[in-house]
Amino acid sequence: GFVPMQKVQQYVGQKDITELDVFLFPSSSSQYDLYEDDGISYNYQKGDYSITQFNSSLNKLGGIVTIKRVHYGYKTGRKEYVLKIVNTKSVSSVKLNGKKLESVKNKINLRLSVKGYFYNKQSKMLYVKIPDEEYLKIKYLF
Repeated sequence: GFVPMQKVQQYVGQKDITELDVFLFPSSSSQYDLYEDDGISYNYQKGDYSITQFNSSLNKLGGIVTIKRVHYGYKTGRKEYVLKIVNTKSVSSVKLNGKKLESVKNKINLRLSVKGYFYNKQSKMLYVKIPDEEYLKIKYLF
């Protein structure tokens, strides 16, 4: 399943949220719809909300994650996602929309990059940093 997380805030709008961490606990197939609005008004009744759909599949060769904006009536301010794929095998390659992503040496280098991936052998976690776009397809191979 998917678990989205963001930085802690004491109240709605305290900080701009430009990055969304999305933990993925892989299974053969999973789906999640993320609903977002301003959190303070009734503007969602006028269509001022967003729904982002997350899908994933997993097999012996690797996995696929898709992220798709289903409704974009509310501008989230998000600029990037960091996928954190939990308990996965060592990864040989990661592609974003069919193009190979660059592997970086550690989480610090990943944080400094615009996009890329890092596999932590100790924790068996794959980190994939990607820009927030209308449609994203991430394919990772073992």
